[in-house]
Amino acid sequence: IYKTIVVFDVSDKQISTQNSFTLTGSKSFIYGLCYLDDIDRLVSAGYEPEIKFWNLDTKQIDFTISTNGWASDSYEIAHIKDEKLIALVGKDMIKLFDYTTKSFFHEIKTDGLSMNSIQYLKKHNAFVTAIKPGVIRMWSVDGRQIKEEKDIKFEAVGETPYTLYAIEEQDLIIVSTRSKFVGFVKISDGSFVKKSTGLRDGIAITVLRNAAKMIVADNQSNKLQVFSIN
Repeated sequence: IYKTIVVFDVSDKQISTQNSFTLTGSKSFIYGLCYLDDIDRLVSAGYEPEIKFWNLDTKQIDFTISTNGWASDSYEIAHIKDEKLIALVGKDMIKLFDYTTKSFFHEIKTDGLSMNSIQYLKKHNAFVTAIKPGVIRMWSVDGRQIKEEKDIKFEAVGETPYTLYAIEEQDLIIVSTRSKFVGFVKISDGSFVKKSTGLRDGIAITVLRNAAKMIVADNQSNKLQVFSIN
């Protein structure tokens, strides 16, 4: 369980199992996934001390990058396409990896912060991570280095958001906690809209942009639930 990746067909703006397939080969829990459209590879990370890059045509692992014993807690993996970097979070740090040299690149200590999610905002050239209830931290990127920038504060909901998904063109970050809702945070001013969903344990979010829908993985019911973004 949690060691297999399932790839679904969403070509008709719906989740279809008709052409779905699985990717197997991980020896431990998989937490984060990210599709790199510039090299047509799917990235996975989790408890194993390495990052896997999957070829979706062959359905096999193409190559790996060692994390030198560090296990990622990322439920999302951030992608900086222009710099050929991916970013993961865990306890006390953010780590950057270069997938062209297939090596560790840079890290930043986060003073004891335990983080589960990270997203990259291209417009702001910054990462965002949830650090505590009601606070998303924006980390600016300067010359392929990370420096702390500012906090986006929004209506506290009693829990630190577990997952984030940024939609920059709408000035939004979608947040999910382990409660029964997701929320929408405005990047510009931190205004917050709560949306009840009936989720039992929403731990991962992705978005079908051409359909204005978000897909949330409910860990307790083992279902993918689809909601309108509007």
